[in-house]
Amino acid sequence: MLELGLSVLATIAIAFLLPGVRLGLARLAQWRADRRQRWSKLLHELIETELNARERRVIALRFGLYDESKMWTLQEIGQRLGVSSQRVRQIEANAFSKLQAGFAAKGIGPEQAMGMLPKS
Repeated sequence: MLELGLSVLATIAIAFLLPGVRLGLARLAQWRADRRQRWSKLLHELIETELNARERRVIALRFGLYDESKMWTLQEIGQRLGVSSQRVRQIEANAFSKLQAGFAAKGIGPEQAMGMLPKS
């Protein structure tokens, strides 16, 4: 019996299944795009409904939610808001707690949320 390496077997399997693989990859890409869109919509909804204006601003600046070209440091945000970086950290932590409670209220725990996160 001819012994083939795993990579050769994988290549043969992929070539044999290529039409199905292409279709599967297209469906997977669409599923990921849909998931990313649902995640984004839910996150923005929770930010708008659960956080006060200052918390929204800190989160938006910190993670580049509205200006994806820049993610601000705690120190930069503090300077902009006229507070210490430690105070920004406290505001951020409070916002995270509120968002976590908002996810929990919608029945989304950490494991489910991690499954919704977009890949960078």
